[in-house]
Amino acid sequence: MSAHTKGPWASAAREYDDWESVVYVPGTPYEICQCFHSENIDECEANARLIAAAPELLEALVLVLPMAKGYAAEHPVGNNEAMVQEAIDALDALEAKQ
Repeated sequence: MSAHTKGPWASAAREYDDWESVVYVPGTPYEICQCFHSENIDECEANARLIAAAPELLEALVLVLPMAKGYAAEHPVGNNEAMVQEAIDALDALEAKQ
């Protein structure tokens, strides 16, 4: 999972043609993406914050998944195992695209 730009990422709102929020790598000239929205700046900024959190969220998922898998195996209640498998499948799909 090393093909993406390493975090941390940050986001900031700015006015361009319409409002936009940009996700960038602090201390570098690199922008990850721009989120544009002319009517709902709050939604635009929330989307940018979520995208900016992606590296940390991915790292947290990778760290917690083995524990969650063990817990689900020991406590097969409800859809614990299915939820863990969905997370594993999502990581596998991400790795397959890199």
